Amino acid sequence: MKTTPDFINFFNKEEQVMIGLVGVDGFFKLYHRYSKTGFYFSSASIIKLKKAWCIQNSHLTYDELARECGVASKTIFRWLHENDN
Repeated sequence: MKTTPDFINFFNKEEQVMIGLVGVDGFFKLYHRYSKTGFYFSSASIIKLKKAWCIQNSHLTYDELARECGVASKTIFRWLHENDN
């Protein structure tokens, strides 16, 4: 199917973005696995991973951690000081 001229134009804009991120083969794998489902990405696991990474790299500044994780410095402060009671 990838050899069809202008194959990318058969996909809507969101699908084209996904293909750009994971490639057409990755897109088809996701499609076959999750077609006819309400595909939803929960952010809980990613947030837990970011928090663990920040704790592991707490030698960096709050601003550096925030920039790397795409969160506010205030969030980094809260994560690093949750157990300071």
